[in-house]
Amino acid sequence: KNRQDIISFICKACYEVDLDEGIAHCSIFYLDKFMALSRFSSSRLRLMIAACLSIAMKYGVTEDLQVSSSQLMKLIGVKGISALNFQNRGEMIALNT
Repeated sequence: KNRQDIISFICKACYEVDLDEGIAHCSIFYLDKFMALSRFSSSRLRLMIAACLSIAMKYGVTEDLQVSSSQLMKLIGVKGISALNFQNRGEMIALNT
């Protein structure tokens, strides 16, 4: 996927769960940084997107309803990792890719 497709995907996901657009912007910023600093397989792209959104929700200044790990994974289409595992280690799994 190209960057514009990824941005559209993130914005659509945030819109679907009524997250502030600042969360989308922050997660795109994080994803850009991670993509510039490391290589990861395209099969991990959805996991990276979920991790960036999760980090943005945690550290963003927002009054938005927080989205659960299982909701986030379903929304993004992450497969191959349980919601509990993502909640406990998902961000680190993605960032260590």
